[in-house]
Amino acid sequence: MRKIFVVLLLSVCVAYFGTGNTLDEMLADEELTDRELYTWLDNGGMQDASVPNGAIHRLIITGLQHKDPEIQHCTLSAIQTHVGVYVAGITENRTITIDRRLQDIPQLYDLLMNMWDDELSKAGGIVPEIDYDITLEQLETGFPCSGKPGWAGLQFTFAYLSPRNEKVYEIIWSTLEGKKTRPNRKRDNPIPLLVALHVGEFDHPKDQEFRIKILTGSETSIYTMGIAANSLAKFQSEEGLAALVDVLENQKSKYGFAPIEVVEAIMAHGEEATIKHRTLLEESMPKVFKNRADTTSALWIERELSQLKKEIEKPSEPSR
Repeated sequence: MRKIFVVLLLSVCVAYFGTGNTLDEMLADEELTDRELYTWLDNGGMQDASVPNGAIHRLIITGLQHKDPEIQHCTLSAIQTHVGVYVAGITENRTITIDRRLQDIPQLYDLLMNMWDDELSKAGGIVPEIDYDITLEQLETGFPCSGKPGWAGLQFTFAYLSPRNEKVYEIIWSTLEGKKTRPNRKRDNPIPLLVALHVGEFDHPKDQEFRIKILTGSETSIYTMGIAANSLAKFQSEEGLAALVDVLENQKSKYGFAPIEVVEAIMAHGEEATIKHRTLLEESMPKVFKNRADTTSALWIERELSQLKKEIEKPSEPSR
């Protein structure tokens, strides 16, 4: 059954998206349905650089206000997928290739927040788990957009659209704290809360305590430690710097070593912190975890530390 499902899914994808039509070509097709248009928006349109942001913005507002709930959902899915890519780039210090500037849509935050409030009230104040399964019945009636209910995953979008907003802050903590890796699993997944706080630019003492707790946790994964370190680099504090140094000195992780982001985060605290911990930083570089994407970062760090060392060791000119 799984193989049949995959084949059907791929065949529908090819039928709808395999030709690589532009938005203008699609809109000129009189047989194009709204569902096909908004499925395209979700599955490729947001990443199509040939489509200007203004056109995307108009599609989004029209889709959210459409009478067909499936189209509303595909619009939500398109928004969240794009925000997810943007958020991942920000928290991992990667370059953003396509930014749809959704925060430039004046009414978008209010539309989504009103939707959140209404749906949360209908759900009895409890945010449901999101179901990403796609049924054969859905495939037969047109390729659907997965991840329902879409409103239940709006936390990152709110953080992206309205950073430092106190209502958003309350939503993030109340719905993402203690998030599990899976609904039926016991292990917590701190990544959603870490990411939402980072993108939402929240820097309360509670937030820093959480970041430090995750960074120094013995069971924290290397990837999660990297996200926590990046946040401590962005939201700097004496306590955060001390935690970063402690992790690097003691290689605190279940793997016995720290990610390269810890080194970068210490250096992000400025020249004084870098000079003070220069020896530790230099000695740690051969031992920190680096994947292939970190090669450039490692070379930059080694060059910066080498130049700093030369500056420190340069003999001062005798006074005349």
